[in-house]
Amino acid sequence: MLNLIGRSCLITGGSKGIGLAIANRFAQAGATCTLIARHEESLKDAISILAKCEQQAQDHRFLVGDVGDKELWEQAVKMNPKVDILVNSAGQSQTSLLLRTPIDEIDDIVRTNLLGTIYGTKFYFKEMARARRGCIINISSILASTGGEGSSIYAASKAGLHGFVRSMVKEASRFNVRINNILPGYIETEMTANPPGEIRNCFRSCGCCLLPRDE
Repeated sequence: MLNLIGRSCLITGGSKGIGLAIANRFAQAGATCTLIARHEESLKDAISILAKCEQQAQDHRFLVGDVGDKELWEQAVKMNPKVDILVNSAGQSQTSLLLRTPIDEIDDIVRTNLLGTIYGTKFYFKEMARARRGCIINISSILASTGGEGSSIYAASKAGLHGFVRSMVKEASRFNVRINNILPGYIETEMTANPPGEIRNCFRSCGCCLLPRDE
């Protein structure tokens, strides 16, 4: 059984979907969780359902903000300077062909999916290296390897994680810090319930599809 009693975990995109599922599992195992997402009400709802036990060092907490903003990570470190497990689960999905994707949305996808993970790793890796222990888990996607119609920017941002992690593993291993990517296929959540027609056809044909934006 997973035993995380006394451990501190920070999960981005922790108010819904994959991030919330991970946070709840960690809480059940005795960890104290800090959740990050963009919407306060969703975070409050998420915190209210997390498991609690006497061994947890403190109450679960949350922080509202955009993982693509380095100021958010500065606040996170002030709130919770040491974490044993960092889960980068916040993600911006794409359900449009490139020619129909606005420039602002392209920026948002790359900032959230790639820069958000890089920022989180940079801000927390130093303390993990000093303690010579820690784990960083990134939620990538099978689309990073396969690609898919209507997911060009999303797939590119997730593929960027692979290069980042391959390099970071070489830097982190000497400090006994583990860094991994997880590559899920299609996960049914609120954000993937009603994709546009052409994307739905891609779902049927390739079976891999998109991760949601978890907020």
